[in-house]
Amino acid sequence: MTVETLLETYGVDRDHARHVADLALALFDQLQDMHGMPPAARRLLEMGALLHNVGLNKDPAQHHTVGRDIVLQTTMEELTDHERAIVACLVAFHRKKVRPEQEPAYLGLKKKDRETTLRLAALLRVADGLDSSQSQTTRVERCNVTDTHVQLHLIGRNADADGARAVKKADLWHRVFPKQITYFLTPIVVPPTVDDLPMAAQNGYQTEHLMVETGEVVPESPQSEQPVQSEYDSAETVAEASRRMLRRQFKKLQSQEKDVRADKDAEAVHQMRVATRRLRAVLTIIAEVAPPNQVRLFRKAIQRVARASSTVRDGDVFLEHIADYTASLPEEQRAEMQPLVNVLYRDRAAAHVDLLKQLETRRYTDFKRDFALFMTDEQKGWNTTLRVRDIAGSLIWQRYEDLRAYETRLDLRNGNGVHEHDDELHQTRIAGKRLRYVLEMFADYLGPDTDQVLATLKRFQDHLGTVQDIATTKAYIEQLAIDREAHPALNAYIASREEERRHLLAELPHLWAELTGEGYRRQLMELIVRL
Repeated sequence: MTVETLLETYGVDRDHARHVADLALALFDQLQDMHGMPPAARRLLEMGALLHNVGLNKDPAQHHTVGRDIVLQTTMEELTDHERAIVACLVAFHRKKVRPEQEPAYLGLKKKDRETTLRLAALLRVADGLDSSQSQTTRVERCNVTDTHVQLHLIGRNADADGARAVKKADLWHRVFPKQITYFLTPIVVPPTVDDLPMAAQNGYQTEHLMVETGEVVPESPQSEQPVQSEYDSAETVAEASRRMLRRQFKKLQSQEKDVRADKDAEAVHQMRVATRRLRAVLTIIAEVAPPNQVRLFRKAIQRVARASSTVRDGDVFLEHIADYTASLPEEQRAEMQPLVNVLYRDRAAAHVDLLKQLETRRYTDFKRDFALFMTDEQKGWNTTLRVRDIAGSLIWQRYEDLRAYETRLDLRNGNGVHEHDDELHQTRIAGKRLRYVLEMFADYLGPDTDQVLATLKRFQDHLGTVQDIATTKAYIEQLAIDREAHPALNAYIASREEERRHLLAELPHLWAELTGEGYRRQLMELIVRL
């Protein structure tokens, strides 16, 4: 496939794309001495500029990441594999805050290519800003380079607004180039008004782009909006879909590392654990289309991070619940909970140290590089013919049947009661998670009604999650060397949690009936038939 074909296939605004490409190339050419990139990089900049909005009609809000996925999954005649990864990065980096350490396509590049990519992206972001008016009227007349600044001399009726936007988008520029960027407006020679023209010329004179002496701009005719396509086609191959999903979750995992290290917000650890679970869920599902040895190695690497983050997260949840419970006690009883709180803080701090060690190992660094290549490089060893519609329906229904099989094991038939074995309840929750993850994985293809199906499942899963938290709490306290007779408030806390568990189990048959009833099964099947 060619770049031209991609532009046609995804309905890209050619005028804007071409103008941004011309602006980017003008910056590249005039600032050659400053950026020092080889001439070969110029072609990649042009490709990235032409394709920067390739995902816009598919998902306007996230078109930079959707566009990146389109580039990565398309073999183009003009680009080698590593060049395609660079162009994909340019598309991903053209908007929003640039966080290269979270971008899989970037992490798979060699050091020299990474430097080139960031410089090209800096030029593209400024060029895109220079046509923020979408009018294709702003041009770079010349660039002046001083010891401290790059001065863009702009011309065009929207040059002031476009120039201001370009400076705002120069955040990456200031990270990779040692000079600040500013802009100046070149005076425009005002064309004659209609009254100044001969009568014959007045009839055909076009006023759409006139700039009068007052500085007012004649409004342009509104551009027709192109239809927005929000859903993916289930004819997409599983290989393409899964690599896109892995990139999405891997970015979420990477985005939490800084905050996890700082340890100022417990939510960062929570989101890291969620990302590891979703990554492992996708890897499990794609086992039949991806190279099995690689999948197995990556699942083990992610599992190590998942276990370390889970220990920290369990401590955070426990501490939060203890804090709420202690706040409800009379002042004289609160001190009796302190021994438990002290031990919890100690163990949680040790778990956080272990998590940081895991994130700082050479093994984890190598995993990130190798996993980035797995998600972005040529699909060697993959089954590239199996489509989403070929397996998604059976996977969803199989996960649902696996969950329903716990009905007899938990004695949930006819709402007669619940088998109280914690391990069985925990396994039921895991079965619910597996169904939830496969639904979330294919949500792009199933439509907006998926949210309603997921909401019912989440209520059930959260319910059992609280039951599991109580079981973990009891087991933790029982192994502590705390004299419970000397701390009646602690015994009262345990009793309150056991009472909470009884209420949860009493409510479980109702939630189960909601999840396994005819109405829910019909909703689930209606999603599947859309594939």
